[in-house]
Amino acid sequence: ARPLDPGRSRRVALVGETIEQVREVMVFGESGLLSCAPPDRKPVFEDPAYSVFYRAPTAIFLSCPPLSEMKYAETDTGMAIENMALAAHALGLGSVILGMPRLAFTESEAPALKAALKFPAGFSFCLAIAVGTPATTKEAHPLEPDRVDYVR
Repeated sequence: ARPLDPGRSRRVALVGETIEQVREVMVFGESGLLSCAPPDRKPVFEDPAYSVFYRAPTAIFLSCPPLSEMKYAETDTGMAIENMALAAHALGLGSVILGMPRLAFTESEAPALKAALKFPAGFSFCLAIAVGTPATTKEAHPLEPDRVDYVR
């Protein structure tokens, strides 16, 4: 078979000095697999080091009713999850507020996922938070005073 011939792709092992090198160069790089693969055979990259929940032992999913039923549901949920993050920090734990799991709730598995998480009928995913003992530390984002306008 030739590279652009129709057919099924198979598994491939990528070997490099580090997983970062493999990911950045061989997968996502200019000549990496994702850039060069035919549109009908884009590979799925499975990174064993990646976890959407940062390997936290606890993930909390918050759902909310439609905005037509509760105008500020998403705002209230955001404030609740921020308070959870602050409480986790006060207890010496780390947390990551996650919006990315929303993608799972747009797929065909969404009804089963909502049922497994016991979302009330009619409610949808809003935010999630992963909580656990931090494996690393991260510096705070630098302040950017030019991005704030003060109205007096």
